[in-house]
Amino acid sequence: MKKIILLGMFTIISAISSAQVTVWEDDFNDADISDWTLLDRDEDGIKWIARQNVNLDESGSTVVDGDFSILGNYVTDLNTLETISRFVENWAITPVVNLSQHAGKKVELVLNAQTMIYDSNQNVLVYGSTSTDPDTFTLLGTVTLLRQTVDEEEFQDYTVDISQFAGEATVYIAIANEPAENSNFFGLEIDKVTITAGGNLGIEDQIVDKNASFLKQNPVAENLELQLGDQYEAGTTSVQIYNAGGTLAKQTVYNNENITVGDLSQGLYFLVLKNGTRSQTIKFIKK
Repeated sequence: MKKIILLGMFTIISAISSAQVTVWEDDFNDADISDWTLLDRDEDGIKWIARQNVNLDESGSTVVDGDFSILGNYVTDLNTLETISRFVENWAITPVVNLSQHAGKKVELVLNAQTMIYDSNQNVLVYGSTSTDPDTFTLLGTVTLLRQTVDEEEFQDYTVDISQFAGEATVYIAIANEPAENSNFFGLEIDKVTITAGGNLGIEDQIVDKNASFLKQNPVAENLELQLGDQYEAGTTSVQIYNAGGTLAKQTVYNNENITVGDLSQGLYFLVLKNGTRSQTIKFIKK
């Protein structure tokens, strides 16, 4: 009987230790984003804003508010749906998040988001730091918001692993569009931002890591020797390399060949793999 009781207690404790909990979230239902830090990094006077998602009336000719309270970043005149061709770089930084109680846990950021109607698939960059100083942020991952239709609401969850900040008492996450000279997105709309923690980073995660992509050497001098995990396929996996400041330095499609980085300056870089909705970020040093 004692063994059965002990086994039952072990099962309960294991379930509790691996349970996923919500550490912090914002669903923007109150339209209050005063505790967010909104950076207009392109200095054009336009930032992320709180509003309802963009929709059209039944005639399809008049812009109306949708059913979702969102945080939005637009390069579009919301009255006419005409796009403005310009450089755009806007950041939305979360309020401070305390992860001190979650050391050794798997911590994830979940964005419930979509691109605006009449838009296409677009990338969103996720950065992290223990300070609000933009120069201290590092790229944690890139998610691609997928759009299948022209004018339907298509909010879905996109996840980025932010476990490197587990145990930190002061954490900030920045969400940004992918900057370009002529920004080609209509708008990005986020319905909810959630940070979850759960599961010890132990044996189970080590098994998962065996299937994850990794570099065979780090630091690297001339060529990145990349081993793709089972969830990625050569020929369909895009490779993007960002410097420590978040600037795209190199982009290609992986084809079972080493990636030349001899032309990059010395320093810290982030290798971002993307295949469909999957993404993984690998930090490396160019020597």
